[in-house]
Amino acid sequence: MIKRLSAAILSAPLLVMGSLSAQAPPQVLGLVATLEPIELQCDRSVCSADLSTICLQQHRASPAKGQRYLIHDPDAMTAVGETVEGRRVALSIDERFTVRSLRGHSAIRISAPAHLLRSLGVKRIALSVDRHVALVPEPVPGDPRPQTDADIQIASGPLLAMAGNVLAERKERIDAAQLTARMANSLPPLGRASDAARDAVWDDAIGERTGQGAAVEMVRDAYQRCHALTRAGSTSLRNCLGSAHDIFMGRVNTEYWDRSGAGS
Repeated sequence: MIKRLSAAILSAPLLVMGSLSAQAPPQVLGLVATLEPIELQCDRSVCSADLSTICLQQHRASPAKGQRYLIHDPDAMTAVGETVEGRRVALSIDERFTVRSLRGHSAIRISAPAHLLRSLGVKRIALSVDRHVALVPEPVPGDPRPQTDADIQIASGPLLAMAGNVLAERKERIDAAQLTARMANSLPPLGRASDAARDAVWDDAIGERTGQGAAVEMVRDAYQRCHALTRAGSTSLRNCLGSAHDIFMGRVNTEYWDRSGAGS
């Protein structure tokens, strides 16, 4: 059983990638409300964080990596910068923040240029998704089958509400997915982390938590498997944790599809 699950974790990214040659816009996604603020991690010229999503339109194609998305209701998200002196600065979620699909319909990456922090005089930015919100694929002129206003209204209204009910009922699994993403976000986005970073990621990202016992145990199991599986080889701990996150999200997404008949 452990061998089968380990193989699934390592191969999951291959199963969720969309085709770059898709002829119509992909699915509207539901961005899942966060457990707590997520700090953007800066690497060279970009600061970013990976967040959990759910597919709201089963009948449309899964997005290819890098597909740009627009936040349907930016007021559902908040951003706070912190100055060197410790002063907190409220920021608007606007065109300075870019949202792109990361791994199929299970995760997106939101990013901002590193120079934004310097221009605002802040040393870090943390994002919160205060309530579930729809992400709409950026429209392309001449699309043969565009997302219509009616499509977007249905997805961002009744379908998102139904998805929210399923997410609430499966809170332990969603908490596990988001805690796993928190660990992944704390690791370098490219390359392999140092042995010290790999060993410290659990305490740094998870620490001692109460009220999330079952979720924490699921995450601990995923971390221990990924830590062992990526001790050597080409797959990084961050990538393995990303795959574990997608497995957590995928099971909940399938339940939503079964319940809603979305696109069937």
